[in-house]
Amino acid sequence: MSDLRTLLDDLVSRSALPASSVSTAALTGYFPGLTISDRTRLRDVIEEVQGLLQFDSITSGNALRFSHRGRASMLAIPEADLMPLKPGSGDTLLLTRLAADALPEQLDVVYADAARDYQPVTQRAQRQITEGQNTDTVRFGGVLNASQARRAAQILLDTALQERTRYQFTLPAKYLALEPGDVVTLTVKNQAHVVRLTRCVAERGTLQVEGVSTDAATYQQSQLTTSAGNIAALVIAGGSTLYALDIPLVDESDDTLCWYAAASKKRGDTRWQYAALYESFDDVAYEPRTLLNAEAIAGKASTALAAALYPATWDTKNTVDVTLDDGALQSFSDDLVLNGANTAVLGSEILQFATATLVGTNRYRLSRLLRGRRGTEWAMGTHAVNERFVLLGGEVVRQPLAFSNLGVLRYEKAVSNGALLDDAAAVSLTPSGASLKPFAPVHLRAARNGSGDITLSWIRRARLAAGWQDNSDTALDESLEQYEVEILNGASVVRTLGVMTPTAIYTAAQQIADFSAVQTSLSVRVYQLSSRVGRGTAAAAVL
Repeated sequence: MSDLRTLLDDLVSRSALPASSVSTAALTGYFPGLTISDRTRLRDVIEEVQGLLQFDSITSGNALRFSHRGRASMLAIPEADLMPLKPGSGDTLLLTRLAADALPEQLDVVYADAARDYQPVTQRAQRQITEGQNTDTVRFGGVLNASQARRAAQILLDTALQERTRYQFTLPAKYLALEPGDVVTLTVKNQAHVVRLTRCVAERGTLQVEGVSTDAATYQQSQLTTSAGNIAALVIAGGSTLYALDIPLVDESDDTLCWYAAASKKRGDTRWQYAALYESFDDVAYEPRTLLNAEAIAGKASTALAAALYPATWDTKNTVDVTLDDGALQSFSDDLVLNGANTAVLGSEILQFATATLVGTNRYRLSRLLRGRRGTEWAMGTHAVNERFVLLGGEVVRQPLAFSNLGVLRYEKAVSNGALLDDAAAVSLTPSGASLKPFAPVHLRAARNGSGDITLSWIRRARLAAGWQDNSDTALDESLEQYEVEILNGASVVRTLGVMTPTAIYTAAQQIADFSAVQTSLSVRVYQLSSRVGRGTAAAAVL
């Protein structure tokens, strides 16, 4: 058994490359073994391992450098720095996307398993819902263990979906230091694109770049392997409490389908170091997903928070008490809160608090609140005792979600270091796509003309880059502007109007057809639509 770095060092030592020209320092993780039965090129052997374990080999100057994929973005590139793809062309970005039905439904990894006398064994990853129907098979000539092969299969399947979007663009000379494997963030039309560079060619003072969409969280599940040398020193912690959060985006730069996971420990448990997140679609067979390395500040509501009249304004009347599993809360100034401090999810409402007062053992009273943040004003009147409370800090880990798994029930477990999977409580989750759902429109109005037609109007909101800017409208963060308007008769929907602008006309003839008379008031619901996840949150009003 060897660690990956030692394996690569050994392979490189068999080549003509001097050791000083090769860097494997960034590689981590262990590798059970590698079988080379025939004459073959060392490059082919390295590329086989590289393809399975998803790390890059980069020629940097006169050196060869190896590093894992899944790094965070290192550089933000504004739209103004993108150059025309061709002289005289106004196009600065070529974006292509592989058809969904071309992606595999299943990916198999065939490998030699030391626990089964090095016999060929298959581990597979599957999509629950997908347009594709084909199976891809990766035949690996080396030795793996079952969990390592299963993780590799899942990562390869997930990255096939993640990297279906490809980019081509040109940068000026100041970016010539960029290399394949680097991760950058492009901002184009107020949309952030996180791109892993796959090709960088200097040409006439410019850099011709190609890349693929990437997400660091996709690779984090590969960090669960641990060397056998650590087992003797294993520290067994108590149980972890898992919080699975299907909520709007915590970070606006992550405009992708996801949910969030957080784990807390019991107060006084000094043995707790981390929790491993496991996932199952049947509550029987669980597979590792990622590590939750930091303890979240979380707990439950000890009182029920009353509804507020208005979102996004200071609520100085209502308070709520929360009892934490562990950790502490602190107060911040209004300015710091307005800049993002003390953001939490309580039940389904995202709120902020300026003042946290210790009123009992592990119990804090939160006051001076900002309510209904990130489009959750619909939840301001839904609170109850014992609902979840999670501070949305860096301890909350984003979990990428395939569109094929949207709306699919899954079960999650947080297993503390050294604990058993069977002892961890399962938390059910059916992701609704909250991270991509448009916020509810606001300022619904109705006006009637002389013919009895009613014109409904509203103002849309944005999930991204929605700060107040003078003399400019909020940027559209959907590929198309589209809405659905429901006309209600009591609880029944009598008509749905689809429109492409923030106005809709409900004609007198339609009113007579639906109600047998022209209406003096209307009960309506308005949804902005996402081309990715469908309807957003409804704005409801009686007009």
